[in-house]
Amino acid sequence: MEWNDLEQDTPSIRALLYDRGGLLFEEHASFGGYDEPEEGEAGKPVSERQRRAEAYYARYVKQGPYVEWADDFGRTCEQPDFDRARELKRAQQVRAVKHFIRKHLIAEIIVLALVAAGFGWVIVRRRRKPRV
Repeated sequence: MEWNDLEQDTPSIRALLYDRGGLLFEEHASFGGYDEPEEGEAGKPVSERQRRAEAYYARYVKQGPYVEWADDFGRTCEQPDFDRARELKRAQQVRAVKHFIRKHLIAEIIVLALVAAGFGWVIVRRRRKPRV
């Protein structure tokens, strides 16, 4: 069955699929000029998104929806390595914390200085307070 044979295949669904999933159909010109060069822009390069969509569509047309390796897909998988998965998760967490610290270092220094100044002010105030 061809894509164009489906009853639900309306231009609005095609436009939505193209917009959301990057699908490219032969009739994409009927989408009201979506991703097409405007008047006077014919010499400009195509967008990266348009180039990728055309490449995916060409691959789909060439290979079709079925590939040879799909016969045993999911049946001949190697055993999962949970230890490496834990290490990877920990490494990603450490990397995220380091990134946050580097990104917000100035704010952290300012907050630390304000907290230290607050503690110093409280200590000095207690020492100066006359005792009755």
